[in-house]
This record gives sequence, structure tokens and C-alpha cells, in this order.
Amino acid sequence: MDNKRKGTNIQTWMSKGLSFLMALLLCVTTVFSVPTVSFAAEGEETAQTATEEQTLPSEGTSVVFKRDSKENENQESTTENGVEANKAEIKNAENALKNSVSALRNPQPAGLADGLYKVPLKLMHAYQEGRASMGNGAVIQTATLDVKNGKATLYMQMRGLSFWGMYGHLYNLFQWKSDGNGADPYSFKGKKEAVQAIRTGKDSNLLGELMEFPEILKLTDCDVTKPYVPVCVWVDAMDAIQSGGASSYDQIRQGAGEQNAKLTPDWSKAEKLAAGTDLEAVLLQSGIKQYVHDASRDAAKYSAKSYAPYKKALDTLDSLASGELQDANTLFNALQDFKAARHNLVDAKKADLKDLLDQAKQLNAKDYTKESWDALQKAVKDASKTFNKAMANEAEIKNAENALNNAIAALQKTQPAGLADGLYKVPLKLKHAYDGERLSMGNGAVIQTATMDVKNGKATLYMQMRGLHFMGMYGHLYKLFQWRSDGNGGDPYSFQGKKEPVQVIRTGKDSSLMGELMEFPEILKLTDCDVTKPYVPVCVWVDAMDAIQSGGATSYDQIRQGAGEQNAKLTPDWSKAEKLAAGTDLEAVLLQSGIKQYVHDASRDAAKYSAKSYAPYKKALDTLDSLASGELQDANTLFNALQDFKAARHNLVDAKKADLKDLLDQAKQLNAKDYTKESWDALQKAVKDASKTYYKEKANDAEIKNAENALKNAIAALQKKEDPQKAQALKALQEQLAKIRALKESDYTPESWKPLAMQKEAAEALLKKQDATTEELHQQVKALKAAVDGLKKAAPKQMPMVDSKDQAPKVWKKNETKSFTCRIIAPMMNLKSVKVDGNELAKENYSVTEGSTIITLKESYLNSLAAGKHTLTVAFKEGNGFAAGTVEQTFEVKEAQPAPNPDQPKPNPNPDQPKPNPNPDQPKPNPNPTPNPGDSKPQRTEIYYEVPVELMHAYEKKHSMGNPALVHMAKVFVTKDGLSYELEFTGMAFMGMYGHLWNLYYRNEPCGAEEWTPAVVLEEKKDKDLENKMRKFPSKFRLNCTGEAQKNLPNLKTKSRIHVKVWVDAMDALNNGAKTYDKIVKGSGAQKAYLEFDWSKAVKHESTPPAPTPNPNPDQPKPNPNPDQPAPNPSTPKQKPMLDSKGQAPKVWKKNETKSFTCRIIAPMMNLKSVKVDGNELAKENYSVTEGSTIITLKESYLNSLAAGKHTLTVAFKEGNGFAAGTVEQTFEVKEAQPAPNPDQPKPNPNPDQPKPNPNPDQPTPNPNPTPNQGNTEQRGSGTSHGTQSKPQGNTKGQSNIISKIYNVPVKLMHAYENRPSMGNPALVKTARVICQSNGKTQVLLSINGMEFMNMYGHVWNFFHYVGGNPVAAQVMKWHNDKNLIGKLQKFPYQFSLLRSGKESRIKVRVWVDAMDALKNGAKTYDKILPGSGAQDAYLVLDWSNATLIQETHSAQIAGGKESANPASSRQEGIVTNASNSDDANAQASDNSFDKSESLETGENNVPVDSGNSASQESSQAAPIDTSDSSHITLAAAVLIGGIGILGLMYYFKNRKKA
Repeated sequence: MDNKRKGTNIQTWMSKGLSFLMALLLCVTTVFSVPTVSFAAEGEETAQTATEEQTLPSEGTSVVFKRDSKENENQESTTENGVEANKAEIKNAENALKNSVSALRNPQPAGLADGLYKVPLKLMHAYQEGRASMGNGAVIQTATLDVKNGKATLYMQMRGLSFWGMYGHLYNLFQWKSDGNGADPYSFKGKKEAVQAIRTGKDSNLLGELMEFPEILKLTDCDVTKPYVPVCVWVDAMDAIQSGGASSYDQIRQGAGEQNAKLTPDWSKAEKLAAGTDLEAVLLQSGIKQYVHDASRDAAKYSAKSYAPYKKALDTLDSLASGELQDANTLFNALQDFKAARHNLVDAKKADLKDLLDQAKQLNAKDYTKESWDALQKAVKDASKTFNKAMANEAEIKNAENALNNAIAALQKTQPAGLADGLYKVPLKLKHAYDGERLSMGNGAVIQTATMDVKNGKATLYMQMRGLHFMGMYGHLYKLFQWRSDGNGGDPYSFQGKKEPVQVIRTGKDSSLMGELMEFPEILKLTDCDVTKPYVPVCVWVDAMDAIQSGGATSYDQIRQGAGEQNAKLTPDWSKAEKLAAGTDLEAVLLQSGIKQYVHDASRDAAKYSAKSYAPYKKALDTLDSLASGELQDANTLFNALQDFKAARHNLVDAKKADLKDLLDQAKQLNAKDYTKESWDALQKAVKDASKTYYKEKANDAEIKNAENALKNAIAALQKKEDPQKAQALKALQEQLAKIRALKESDYTPESWKPLAMQKEAAEALLKKQDATTEELHQQVKALKAAVDGLKKAAPKQMPMVDSKDQAPKVWKKNETKSFTCRIIAPMMNLKSVKVDGNELAKENYSVTEGSTIITLKESYLNSLAAGKHTLTVAFKEGNGFAAGTVEQTFEVKEAQPAPNPDQPKPNPNPDQPKPNPNPDQPKPNPNPTPNPGDSKPQRTEIYYEVPVELMHAYEKKHSMGNPALVHMAKVFVTKDGLSYELEFTGMAFMGMYGHLWNLYYRNEPCGAEEWTPAVVLEEKKDKDLENKMRKFPSKFRLNCTGEAQKNLPNLKTKSRIHVKVWVDAMDALNNGAKTYDKIVKGSGAQKAYLEFDWSKAVKHESTPPAPTPNPNPDQPKPNPNPDQPAPNPSTPKQKPMLDSKGQAPKVWKKNETKSFTCRIIAPMMNLKSVKVDGNELAKENYSVTEGSTIITLKESYLNSLAAGKHTLTVAFKEGNGFAAGTVEQTFEVKEAQPAPNPDQPKPNPNPDQPKPNPNPDQPTPNPNPTPNQGNTEQRGSGTSHGTQSKPQGNTKGQSNIISKIYNVPVKLMHAYENRPSMGNPALVKTARVICQSNGKTQVLLSINGMEFMNMYGHVWNFFHYVGGNPVAAQVMKWHNDKNLIGKLQKFPYQFSLLRSGKESRIKVRVWVDAMDALKNGAKTYDKILPGSGAQDAYLVLDWSNATLIQETHSAQIAGGKESANPASSRQEGIVTNASNSDDANAQASDNSFDKSESLETGENNVPVDSGNSASQESSQAAPIDTSDSSHITLAAAVLIGGIGILGLMYYFKNRKKA
């Protein structure tokens, strides 16, 4: 019975226990059976409100789950009180709470009192706090408002947004309002209401045309207790970008690029206005002030005609801006007048083009043939594009002018049936025979007006010829033929039949190709020209073209006449024929027209020519001028005047060649019979060469001078046929002169030298005299000898010498405050040069003062010298009683040796003054001596690390603007109290200026210090400042951080932060508008940021302790720049550069590997001289250099360009800093990434041109079906999929077990915060290639094209994807040349590679687009763009439901991988090792679901992704939770075990009670 009851009780308790257990399991099931769970990175920005969260603890990590909901996508990380949290979590919670407390804002005021106000206004980014919206530039920064009962009616003014030289506009604005269904308009939900435009005005648009845009907008019901008014903006430039290829406003999809924004009035600065104030007027006056401030006043930049009305309108605005408030209409109309005048401003370079465009607008289509009119309209369209193109260069403008000019000139009036009989004057051109409207080369030889006598539809045509400039020569059309019918059917208008020479009725002289006067045809007569035909077919002979074709012809008799003949169309413009009176002298009309052309083209630059030649030319030109403008004279008068002008023009002498012309004229007056044959022949050669130079149009000064000298010498060297006595006397005189020329005036007294100088001058004049007699020559020789005999020697001159008094010591120790001087006895004005060790010194390295001459070498220069002996050499020239000479002074430079005494407890009272080695001549002591109990303690060794560092934005997950100025390797010393950080900074280009960080503050964290501590300045350097002058700036800082947490950082192998505040001169100047350094308010533009140190990449070193913290006073001596390097003893041998055996990269580099190749060398980085590979010096973009001691890193892009095989890296160093000069060599091998085909794979490679790389090219291809080796497998880390195994890196066994699946996946780029495509989506090729490996690695390959909008081409020029919550640069796989924003070819990335973990449907990315960056900062040229300033976050959405499996293989290798931010070993494998970050967790969850995606292997064709289904696509993005996750199983198992335990206890206590 007892046993039965006992059994019953057991049954009952078992039943109760099972019920209790089931309840517990039900709770667990409830917790984990969430329908959809998504993972988000801490701090990830979303547009939705926060959601319900649950936190599950696991070993040292916390995973945050979010319930999927349409309204809820934000996330927060929580550390719950009831869960045991580790130290990192506690610290994170503390910091998060601390940041939240510091971010608390004062409560929004209850509202503004009723009334009228003026208030500052900005348009801010909808989702990124503190960041201005791109449309902010389109908003006048002041608004007015009328407040009633806490609601404001707000008036705002719009203006053009400067963008790449164009004006974009915010042309539509919507205000978010409640829809009555609970949607929150402040989260950009509800309904959008169009804002009322109460005034519109005209302004320049994106195409440079005037167009109507909203001017003043009125927003209603703005809650003044809220920080902003939620709006949605439409900007034409952004809509054009999103419309993809829009080239006109009718092609723009309105609202395609709409953006939500926060219209943010600064309520706290609202300025109350008097009741009854005209709010529109106040608003317009504020806007006018902004227009006046921004207006250009550079009159020289614009044409005078367009600038005058603009200046007038600007002056009006200026007076309205500064004067009393006028009524709104007056202000509005003045502003419209100004904008119209601004629109009509014409760039001075484009003034002629504008005139041509205006001229073309006056023409009428009906007056011209369709063909010529259409050609004109095309030229007008092209010219208008150039005119409206802000960055058009001079060549483009000139080309547009020429094309439009030619199109206007080529207009042909409707062809008449024929011309009536009579006399005519008609425009004439010589056109190319076969190339449409193109002019013939010979057109320049034709006067552009002809006359004709028309009878019965046939014209006798008279034309005039002239010289033409051609290839630097002056040529002529010297023969003309007219094509005629040959009676055999040959069509003369197709240049067939027979050629008849045209009759020449007048010839005239003109300059020839050789620069000589020569007879050429002047007036030609053509007969039987059909006036119903568009042209007269002719054949032309031009001497210049014949000379070129004759090959090597140097004179007219060598030219093969007709060798360069050309067919052409002699084209009278019949439609513009001007009828002349009967009896008109056609030759006279023709000559007068030609004279007008000569006068128009004539040079009037008197300074260009010699006065003697310009006078007759000017007289002949004046005569022509009067004939051109006066009444028609007879043909002979006109012809003769023209011939006189051409002769005078021919005789013009270039002012530079005047002396050469005189010499040529002088040579022409001489007679051959008077001189010896030898000297005469030499003269004729010199005359011939000089003539060539004289007639050479482009002869330079040197050529002219050489020709002058050669001709002058040849004339002087002419020898007359005379008696031998005179020749002997002439020789004696020349010899005596040669001796005198060798004497130095300074060697003799002035009194004795003067007679000799007079006789020398007389002798030289006699030599030039052509008819000098023998007696004159003899007498001059005697006089010279007498003058030489009368010379008296001058007193000897003093030599420069070192002054033994007051000399500085000959030994100079580095960092000493005193300089090094050398006093020399010699006049300072005689100083010629200053050298050290044979190298001339730059003037900034020394100073010179009198007394007699004192040379002072500056401390900064002395510090740069290597330790050892040097020689100062000072050279002086002759003068002031001193001879020329040099003075040498040897001096020695010694290092400032620290002499620390570890047994001395008292600090050195002068820590900045290093103690010299008391025995510099003694050998340096052994740094590791054998311990001796009687000796002092051995010198302690200190540890320091080289740690990569970045300067990050204080509030956004991106780099700070100052990051480019930071040297990205910090030295971190371990001290007894914590860590001491040494940072280096350089100058940086910033906002169009060259700025510097000039102060740095930091917080001693993570100890929680709130106060800002100034960093210690260790070094200063001179560099260009904002004014392009040299100025001292801090270059090295020290930050001392204390605490145990600091000491522990090197062991954590994670990233750490130090919060800093930086003062940058450019930012300070920008903040307070300073124009000079003395006006800058230091720190006024201070920016917060944080330094991020990556301890996972830290390199440990051991060294002597760093130099003591220096006195921040810049006048004190500078500390040792290498505190980790002991100062060398000058007397000890210098160390040679050598390879550091620690930390070297492998000597084999495989192509397309993610790691770079580094070589670490023991030598100071500042000694680096050159870097070569295989003897060829490397360009700086192919490698990087960092300290530690010197680390050379060859970049991956360069390594990929090397041929497979062995290569030698040679690094050369110069002497200095205790090291000798020397070179270091490192041999390394480059191997190809060999394909490893799988013979068992039946499917063909869909891309046969793309070889699949073998993941281990240096290993044999693995067996596709190996026997697994259980001893070599190891479990993956906690962040991998459950049950997955991986092999240690480098192990090739079992590689064939990795299966690669290659997919084509539809992809689109979606807006980061709203459910619509991103602006960059049109540029994305809508299919991605994705390689998924069964080991969790995934490679996504994206192709991105340029996107056309408004006749420009924008490009994505940088692409990032988020890994671990941080944006990481994607690797560029391919580049291509494409048109940029200004139409020039430029290299842009085309294909990007993203290394991910698992098969993801949604990847957060960041894109940099050149157009968006330009739009953000109003840049007009690429060098003014701030790359990344317009960066946009977005999401890549991969449509796996329409993916196509291309191939499944065992041999595909994932290439690239530069960008992965995962730690250590995982960096190369692409594996997520820690799930503490929800981005990584998302990747893992996708990896876990990889095996459930077999439906993707259907092989169906791709389905294009339509942006219209984005809502359904978006709703499916959350990664499904994997119930096999080990954390779930662990918790469930714990609950199960706990339940069984409770059951056991209940049973135990029940039985015990009974007992």
C-alpha cells in the first residue's frame, strides 16, 4: 500500500514537475519564437523610432534583438541590472550614460510670445544631427515669422545654389503635416502639403537660361516649441542627377531626387519686430544683404557692356541693404533687376562669342537655304553650350567662335533662278573641293570680294590675289586653272574635263617665300561662270604647297610647279550680289575692295619695327587708308598705291633685326675686286646665312645675334689686295692689342692706366677704318708700346683672413641655444658665397653682419648637420682694397648626449638641457654589461609600441576633417602611471587653404576625466601658412594618459579612443572671418574628435626611455627628435642601415592577396634617400613609408603590376642621426594567382576569358575528393556558423571541401533612410556577381557606370561598405576612362569588390559621387572639390529570389579583400569572429541560413530589379533568425537542466518529509 501510494505520489509530482517544465519551456519558446529578427549596428542611423528590445547574456557578449515593424527599426544596446555584465559592458554603459547626460538639452521654450519676428534659418539634414542639408545653400539664412498662440506663419526666401558654375534651385517645398491617423510628421510621416509660393522670380537655371523659380515661400502652423519644421525639398540639380541622363528641364522627373530635411529656425535668437512691420520687406532686405555680400565685383572678369548694368543694379541693392527699410515691391523689383543683370553678365573671354550669338538671333530662316540654316542652328546650339559652360577654356571658346562665325558666313540665300544682266560686286571664297563648307588652304590668297559682268546667265568674274601666311612662310597663289567641259562627257563640276589657265590681267610685286620681292599675279579674269551654279570649279597652284610637295626645294628654281596642285570651289555668294551702276570700272571696284582688306589687316605697331623703315610704310598705309574710305579712284591710281604699300611693307625691318639689316646693307655696298678671294667668299657665306635669319619670320634673339656677329666678323676679316708692309703693320697692331687685353687694370695705378686705355681705344678704331694707311698703323703700334712702358704697379691688396678675436668655440653641440659664428677680416660688400662641406648654403640658414664680416650659422641648420667635423668656406670677390680669396673654418658638431644616473633620486633641474658625455673620446659603454655587485644598477629598458591611429569625427562614424594631417603611426610608451602617446601632424589643404593644427587638447580617458588637458608640444617645424608665408607650427605632440585601464590596452588587441579637441588655424580664421593671422581668434573654430588606436596591429619595441617632457616655451632648445634612439657618441663608429629581423613580411607575395609587402629597416626614416625595385626608382604613389625605424610598404596595386618571379627591393639612406650612409636590399618573389580547374566539373566556364585563381598557387592543385584528415581540423571561433569547421591558415589539406557558388544577383541601391532608390542607383549596373563559399566567405562584385545629367557626367569615385559598424573602402578591381563633369576624359573606378561573410540581402554602404561632392561645397573645378563632403549612406539590396546560379565549383577563389576590418587571422579569411556587433551578427545569421537557399540553384534567367517593388523588397530584408544558434541551445539547455533539477529537489523534499 505504501509502495502504491508512494508510486502514486511519484506520478503526481512527476506530472506537476512536467507541467512546470513545460511552462518554463513555453516561456523560452515565447522568448525565441520572434517572427522576424533583424540585427543593427550600434549607432546605426535609421528614420524610424526606437523599438522594443530584449537582451540575452552570453559569455562576455550581448546580442540585441529587434522586433521587425514598419515603424520600428532603431536599436539600442542595453545592459540590464539583473544580468551579470563584464567590465567592458559596464564601462560601455557608463560611457553611454555619460554621453547621454552631456547631450541633454535645455527644454524647448514653451513658445514665443505672439508677435512678429526675424530669426536665423538653416536647412539641416533629416537624419544626421548637426549636418546641413545639401539644399541649405538655396535658402536665405534669415526668415521672418508671425507668431500666434504658439504657431508661426514663417516666410522664407530662396536663391540659386551654385553648382559647378551653374545655378540650381529649390523649386518645390513640402511641409509634413499630420494625416489624422497617428503618423508623426516629425519622423517625416503623415502627409506632405505643398508650401505656398507667394512670390516667384526669374534666375539663371542649370542650362544658363532665365527661368521662373519660387522666391518667397509661406509655411503655416509651425510649432515654435519644436526644434524644426519637417519638410521635403525638390532641388532641380538633384532631380536631374536622379533622372539619369536628363539634358533639359522637360526630361527631369520632378521630385526624383526629393530629400527630407529639417527647416531649423534658431528660436533662441528670434529678434522681435515692431507691430505692423512688413515681414516680406524685412525678409527681402535680409536676402539682399546676402546677395550683396556674395556678389562678384571683379570688373575685369566681364565685358564692359554687360558689367555696367550689373554694377548699376548691384549699387542699387547695396543702398537698399544698408539704408532704411523700403516697401516689399521696391526691394523685390530691385532684386529681380539685379538677378537679370547678373544673368546677362558676359565673361570677358566670351564677349565676341556673345556678339556672334546675338548676331545669329537677328537672322531669319526664310532668307536662307535649309542646308545652310540648319548648319547655323547647329553651330548656335554648340556655341550656346560653350557660352553657358562656366569652365569653358580659351580653346573651346575660340573654336565655338570660329564655328559660329563660319556658319554665319556660310549662310546661302535662296538661290535665284539667275542674275539679271549687269555689273555686280559679290562676296567670294575659295572652298575645299570635297569637304562641304570647309575652306580651301588657298582661301587666304584670295581677296574676299569679286566683281563680275553678267550676260545671259554667264559671268565674267574678276578676282584679286594677295600673299598668304602659310607654315611660317609668305606664299602666293601664282597660277589658277578653270575646269571646262572636254566634249567627252567629263563633268567640270566634278573636276573632270580639261583645265584652262585663267587670264592674268595685272601682276604686282610682293615678298616671296625667300623674303625677296618677286612678280606675282594680281588680278585674274574668269569667263563663262554659270551664275545658276553654286561655284566655279578651279585648280590652284600655290608656291608654298608646291615647295612642300617638291621635297627639299630651297629656291624657286627648285620648285616643281604644280606639284602641290589642289582642286577647289571658287564660290561667289550669288545671293549677296550687289548690283553696280552701268559703266562702273570693275577693276577699280575690285582694287578698292582689296585695299580695304589690306588696310584692315595692316600692322600699326610702330614699336615692332625700326623707325627708318616704319616711316615710309606709315606714309604708304595712310595713302591706302584714304583711298579705301574715299571716293572710287581709277584703277591705275589704286593699283600703283597698292604696289607702293606692298614695297614699303616688304622693306619693313623688325626692330630686333635693325642692326642685322644695316650690316646686310653694308655688305651689299662692298666690291669683290677690292678683297682677297678667300675673305670675300667667307663674307658671301656669312651674308647668305644672315639673310636666311633676317627673312626667317620666327627667328629668336639668339639666332639674330649670332647672325650679326658672324656677319660683322666676316666684314672685319675682309682683306684688301694691298702691299705686304701694310699687312705686317696690321698684324703687329693686332698682336700688341692682344697683349694689352691680357693686362688687369686693378694691377696698376689709375694714373698710369688712363693713357693706355686711350691708346687702346684709338687702336681699335683704326682697325675698323677701311682705308687706314701703313704709316698710321706703325704710329699706333708705337703709341701702344709707349703707354705699356709707362704703366706703374699698384700697391698689393690685402687678402681676406679669419679674425682670431671673438671667435665662437669650434665645437658646437646640438640643441645648444648659442649659434656658431665666424668673424672674417674683409669687407662685407665683397662677400661672394657661403658654403659648408662644399655645398652652398641657402640664405635662410645663416646671417651676415658687419664687423668686418660676421657669418652666423643658424641653430636650425646646425641641428640638421650630422655629428662630426665640417668645413665652412666663405668666398670674397675683389674690391675695396682687398683681393679676391676664400677663408676656411673647420668646426665640429656633437650630439647632445643624455647622461641619466638611475641612482640619483633628484630630478635634473634643467631636463631640457642634455648632459654631455664627460669622456667623449672614450668608447661607448656596453649597454648590457655583466652585473657587478659593486657597480650601479644597469640602465633600465622601456617598452613602447607603434600603433596605427586615425582621427575620427566626434559624432559620425567617419574620419575627421583633420585626419589627413595626422601621421597614421603613433608611438606609445609604457610609463609607470599609464601610457604616453607621441603624435605627429603635418599641414593640410583645407577649404581651399593650407592650414595647420596649432593646438591640441585631450581627455585622460578611459579614466573618466572631464577636463581638457593641453597636449605637450615636442617639436615645431616651419611650413607654409594660410598666407603662403613660412611660419612655425607644432609638428609633434605628447599626450600622457594615466590609469590601469590604459596600461592594459596593449594586451586587449582591440581599438581604443582618446577624445580630443583640435584648434586649426584655417577653421579659426573661417569661424571669425579673419583675413590675417593677427585677426584670428584662436580656438574660435575648435572641433571635437577622437583618436582611434588599433592595438590589434600594434608592434612592440624595447628602447631607452623617451626624452623628458620639454619646456613648452618655443624659445627653449628642442628635445631629441628620436627619444627612443640614444644619441650617438661622435667618436664611435656610426651604425649602418640594416634589415630588422623582427616583423618582416613573408618574402613570397601572391597576386591579388589582401596583405601588402613590407620591409622593416633599422635606420632613421628622415635619412631615407631612395626606394628602387630592380634598379628602377619607385614613384611615391607605389609605396608608403612609416617610422619604426623605417618601414617600406609596397602597395598592392604596384605589386600586382610586377611580373611573376624574383625581384630586389633596394632602399638607400643618407648619412645622419648617428647612422652612416648605406643601402639595404631585400629579395622577394611575386607569384601569379594560378587557376585550378576542376576536371570533375561538367559545366563550362561562362567567362572563359576570366581565369579562376587557385587559392594556393604555390601548392599543387588539391585532389577534389580527398580523404578527410580529422587530425587537422579545428573548430571555428564563436562568431562562425554552428557546426562549421575551418583549417588553420596555410593548410592546403581538405581545401576541395570548400564549395564556391557563383551567382548573378539583381541589385539596386536604396536610400539609407527612406523606402526609395538612392540617387546613385542609375549608375549601378543592375546585376551583381556574387561568389559564396561554404566556409562563409562571400565576394560581391559591383559595376558602376557614369550617370549623365544636364549634359554632364557624374561618377561614383569612392565606395565603402560597413563592416563592424564602420565604413570600409571597397577594393577597386577595374578602372576606366570616361567623361567627367567638365567633359574631359578622367580615370574613374568601374568595378568594386566587397568581401562579406555569408549570403546577405541588404548591405549598408556609403558612396562618394563627384557631382554630389561638388554640389555640397559649390566647387567649380575638380581641384576645389572636397572628396567625400557630399557622402551619402545607402543600402545595397540583393534580390536573391531572382538570383541565377551560374556555376558551382571547388576551385573558385575570392580575390581582393583589402577592405576587411576583422581582426588578425580573420582579416584574410573574411570570417566574422565576434558577434558583439550587430552588423557582424547580421552577416553571421545570413551565413547560418546559407544551406537553406537551395532554391537559388534553379538556374532561371535574371529578373531585372524594378524600383517599383521596393516596398515588398524592403519588407523582406530582415535576416531570419537561425534557431540552431548555439546561444539559443545553451540557454534552452540551461532551462531544461534547471527544470529537471527543480523536479529532483521537489521529489527529494517530499520523500524527506515523509521520512
